[in-house]
Amino acid sequence: MAMRLITPSGDIIYCSKETGSQHSDVFFSALCGLGALGIILEVTIQCERKFFLHQLTYPSRLDSVLERLDENVESCDHFRFLYFPHTDYVSVSITNKVNGEFLNLSKLEQQSIESMDLMDQYRLSSERNIIQRISDWIVNYGIGYHLLQFAYWLSTYEPKIVPIINRLAFWLLYSSNQVKLDISYKVFNFECLFAQHVNEWSIPRNKTSEALLELKTAIDNDGLYAHFPIEVRFVRQSSIYLAPSYGRDSTYINIISYRPYGRHVDHTDYWNRFEEIMKRNGGRPHWAKNHRETAVDLIRMYPYFRCWSNIRKRLDPNRLFFNSYLDRIFSTFPTSTMAITNESEMIDTVESGSSLDLSHSKH
Repeated sequence: MAMRLITPSGDIIYCSKETGSQHSDVFFSALCGLGALGIILEVTIQCERKFFLHQLTYPSRLDSVLERLDENVESCDHFRFLYFPHTDYVSVSITNKVNGEFLNLSKLEQQSIESMDLMDQYRLSSERNIIQRISDWIVNYGIGYHLLQFAYWLSTYEPKIVPIINRLAFWLLYSSNQVKLDISYKVFNFECLFAQHVNEWSIPRNKTSEALLELKTAIDNDGLYAHFPIEVRFVRQSSIYLAPSYGRDSTYINIISYRPYGRHVDHTDYWNRFEEIMKRNGGRPHWAKNHRETAVDLIRMYPYFRCWSNIRKRLDPNRLFFNSYLDRIFSTFPTSTMAITNESEMIDTVESGSSLDLSHSKH
């Protein structure tokens, strides 16, 4: 909602999202500021009461999910799916906030419900008995971590077995329905497995099918060996200037290359092909992941990148907060002033109340 930050000159700025506030441009820039605008001293956060989530995960096929994509995304609070390269399989997760009425019942009242299936469905995952927890560990860690890491390690010597590993992983770990209910952070957080490289981009949601089918064709036909999963998740448009989802309902697509037992797996061709497809479909790279884009690319991708750069220059004219990452980006910044957007125009946009609604974000 608001923040206080100290600039390189030592000035302390208070900024907020309030319409008409003095530094609203700084606020929307600093929310994704790349560490370049100053040091944040304090933040004001709008909190929410703790809540529980019910998550249903089920197997499906890529074409089935894409055919009803908009319906799927709008049907729940949070929609996401994992695609298994070299197959047609996906694992779909539908997550919703739980009606608190059931959780507020006493244990005796819960046990009076006739359907035990319903009871199992609404039993907190953290309350599962010891046998269930042992079974979960065998599946999720014995197979889903240790055996999988060993299999991918073998594939570093014989990459042709990667498609077999992906198929087996789907059938062993994701081919049946799974239900999870717990406090929100225990559902949202998930195991990222062993060491890995990742590459994630955001594209307009209406480009999802086109981009994924193009990526699938490239993997199937161009001799690329891709580890699972390709994660696909959805968010509402954002009003944060450098948010990859700025100004558009978006799809994040994340690819992965594991490093089993620390062993490097060359993914250059896979990465290059993926990024080509993302760029053709209006992609923007995830700031927290490795990317090779420069200022020239980012100006094309982000409507307000020049304006953000002007605000950065205003707050840090001597580049005190620059690092090798920012040096690489700004070393290619165009020197021509012909295309520079009027900074006051951006501020007017914010103060007129035309900022985009963030209240219905989907993750």
